[in-house]
Amino acid sequence: MENRENLIPEEEELTLELKDNEWPFSYTDHDRTVVRAIVVDSDRNYYFVRAVRNDSFVDGELIETAGGGVEPGEDLVTAVKRELREELGADVDVICRIGLVSDYYNLIHRHNLNNYYLCLARSFGERRLTEEEAADFHLSTLKLSYEEAVAEYDRCRCTALGRLIAARETPVLHRAKKIVDRLFPGPYYKAYDARYRAVHRLGLQWAGSQPTPIVSDVLDRFCPDPGARILEIGCGEGRDAAELLSSGRKLLATDASPEAISYCRGNMPQYAESFRVLDCLCDALDEKYDMIYAVAVVHMLVEDSDRRGFYRFIRDHLKEKGVALVCSMGDGVTETRSDASRAFETVERAHPSGPVRVAATSCRTVSFDVFRREIAAEGLDVIEDGITSAMPDFDSLMYAAVRRSAGFRT
Repeated sequence: MENRENLIPEEEELTLELKDNEWPFSYTDHDRTVVRAIVVDSDRNYYFVRAVRNDSFVDGELIETAGGGVEPGEDLVTAVKRELREELGADVDVICRIGLVSDYYNLIHRHNLNNYYLCLARSFGERRLTEEEAADFHLSTLKLSYEEAVAEYDRCRCTALGRLIAARETPVLHRAKKIVDRLFPGPYYKAYDARYRAVHRLGLQWAGSQPTPIVSDVLDRFCPDPGARILEIGCGEGRDAAELLSSGRKLLATDASPEAISYCRGNMPQYAESFRVLDCLCDALDEKYDMIYAVAVVHMLVEDSDRRGFYRFIRDHLKEKGVALVCSMGDGVTETRSDASRAFETVERAHPSGPVRVAATSCRTVSFDVFRREIAAEGLDVIEDGITSAMPDFDSLMYAAVRRSAGFRT
C-alpha cells in the first residue's frame, strides 16, 4: 500500500523483552529468529492458527499468530509471506513491521526473537502445512474479530504455554489494532470523507458546482408538488442540494461523510439544518419521502451486500407512490470493480487546479442488466432508465427512475 511506511514510525515499533515464568530457567543453548504476522482483511477480520497439541508443552488448544523460523539466506519479509502461505494459505501484502518480541521457552532451552508484521490478506488458497504442523499440532485457521481474538487469548491462558503466548502476542495484537484503525478508519465506502478532508485542507472543492440536469428533470415530471418531501443520499459538496434548496424545495440532504456535511453547512449556513450525516447502510429515518435521489453514490459500493442495502434503504424510505432516481457512473455495458481494501490508499488524482493526492476511494460499474436486476431484487420497479451525464464530473451516468413494487414481500 502506498505510504504504508508512515503507519508506524520506526521509533514507535514495539520492543518487548519477556521471561519465561512458567518453567524454571537452567540454560539457553540456541536462539531462533522467527517471523510472525497479525493478518487482517479489509473487513477487519483477523486470522490466526488454532493448534491442538498433546506434548511436553501442553495438552489442549492454543491460539497463535501464523509464523515460524526464518530459513538460511531468507530475508524477513520473504519469510513471513512464505509462512502465511504455508499455514493460512494466504497471499498477503506486508503493511508494516510491528516490532520485535524477545521471549524464552525454558523447557527446551530456547531464546526466540519474534519479528512481528502486520499483513493485509488479498486471497486465500490451499495451505502447505509441514508434516509436523498437520500431524502433531493439527493446525487450523481461526477468523475472528479483534474482540473475539482478545477473548480467545484470554481463554487459552489456562495452560502454561497459553500464558506465554498470550503474554507475547496480546501486546502485538493491541498495537496492530491501532495501526488497522489508521489504515481502515471506517468502511471502505467512507474513504470519500478522507478525500474531501484532503482537498478541503488545500482550499479546494473536489466536484463541480453545476447541478445534475436529470435531477430537476425527474422532479419536474414525477414530483412537481413544491411541498413534496425530498431526500438526497450522498449530497457531497452540495451541487444538487444548493439548487433545490434555493428554489424552495423541502429537501433533506444527507451524506455518510461528516466532512461533506460540514462543508455544505459552511457554504450554505442559511440551510444548515437541511444537511445531515447519514449512512444509508447503517442508519434509518423516521420519515418516508415523495422523492429520493442519489447521484454517483451506488457505484462507490463494491460489495453485493452493500449495494443491496442501498436499494433496500430507498425502498423502505419511499412513500407508496414515491419516486426515486438512482444515477451510477458507467456506460451500461462496461463492468469494473476496484479493490475495496485499497480505498483509503493515497493516490494522485487529476483536479482542475492540478494533480492532488487524495484517498483512492472505491468504484464498481455494472451493465444495465445487472443494474436492473439489483433494483428489482430489492422490491423496486423501473419506470424509465437510460444514459445521462453530470458535467464536468461524469460524462456518462446510467440512471433509473424507480417506484416501490406492489405486493413485494421481504
